[in-house]
Parts: sequence; C-alpha cells; structure tokens
Amino acid sequence: MTFAPTDFLWDSAKANGVSVRSYGERGVNTITPAKATWTDIYNDWKNGSSKVKIEPRAIIVGVRDVYSSTYPAFEMRVPDQYRVDAFLKDFREFEKNGNLPRLVILLLPSDHTSGTSPGLPTPRAQVADNDLALGRIVQEISRSRYWKQSAILVVEDDAQSGLDHVSGHRTVALAIGPYVRRGAVDSAFYTTINMYRTIEQILGLPPSNQFDLAAEPMFTSFTAAQFFSLYRSACPNCSG
Repeated sequence: MTFAPTDFLWDSAKANGVSVRSYGERGVNTITPAKATWTDIYNDWKNGSSKVKIEPRAIIVGVRDVYSSTYPAFEMRVPDQYRVDAFLKDFREFEKNGNLPRLVILLLPSDHTSGTSPGLPTPRAQVADNDLALGRIVQEISRSRYWKQSAILVVEDDAQSGLDHVSGHRTVALAIGPYVRRGAVDSAFYTTINMYRTIEQILGLPPSNQFDLAAEPMFTSFTAAQFFSLYRSACPNCSG
C-alpha cells in the first residue's frame, strides 16, 4: 500500500525538471552503537560529543539521488531536534549558494510518540519536541531570502490516535507562508490528496492519477495579500 503504481511526488518532480530533496522520508537508519538508547542519542546531541553515529539511507531506488545522507529517517530513538540541526545546516548552505530545491519533503516523526514504552519520553514530551522542531524550521525559513516564495504544508502521518469530538478520521493540517490567510481556520473538506494537489499546483506539476486530478487545490487557505512578518519559535536561541 505504500507504493503507488504512478510513482511518488519526487518522481514527478524529477521527471518535470523540478529540483527536490528528501529529508528522512522512505529511509532507514544504521545507528552505532546499535544499542544506543534515546537518552544516549539525546545527550550526544545536546553535548555535541559525537559518540553516536547515525547513518540514514533511502530504501527506495527512485529517491536515493535526492536523499539526505545526514538527516535521520523514522526512528523513535532520535529526537526531532537532532533532525532539525541536520536540516538547518543544509538549509543555510542552500541559502548561501542560492540553490534551495524547489520541493523539500521533510519528516518530523516525534509526534508519533512511543506511548508508555520504557526508556522513551512521554507522549507529551515527544509532541513538544515535534512542535519545537517545526517552529525552529519555520523561524529559519521566515528569516531567509526564500520566505517570500515559500509555502510550508504540514500534515500528520498518523491520525488514528488523535480522535476529536467531530470525527475519528480527522487530523491536523497547517499551511504556513506569506500568502496564507492569517488567524483563520479553514473548514473546507480537504484530505491529504488535496494537499498533494496543492503542491503540484504550486510547482506546475501534472496530476499523477485520477485522484489528484479530481482533487481541488487548497485555494481557500491562501490569499492574494502578502504577510512578510517573521516567525519566532518558542526557543529562538536553540542550538543549530
């Protein structure tokens, strides 16, 4: 079920001349030492001791040439702050050289949480890690040369444990950027396919199949007005 017969979004981007970079999506990690715990990895990150080595690699052939070799794939032992540091290091180089890929796909998995598994943070702590990681990324982009042309779309990977009072099929989605409506909740009936179609629309990519062909882009989430105010995360001076 993971593999669409019409390939992935990065395949469409590459086929249509759109530069792309994948951070953590469709990969696995080799962690040395293999028995390193979350605490070991967190302390190693916090202290900068470099005693733990994380080597990510893509598991799908089509993404290998655009896959980050420093950004950890899905692994609940790795804090999202570790991932953000790896991404921001790349991003600052892209800004310096003016060659940021037009499509960036980035995985921040800590909001998946580890439940009450021994030796791992509580769900509350892992969601906080995830929120801070996203905030740091938005803060950096909003202060960069790319902010005026940026659209950041965020959706949860797993919604099955996030039931609310309306429907167990709903999940959180965020639209961030200078052309996104401010202070608004968009109640349009959108699915992941609508977000996928929105990305295609922004990048000028053709639909991949009948589902995104029929999907409406998220027009009601955006506005022609421009809001170039900068974003400040909860931890503006975090390392990285």
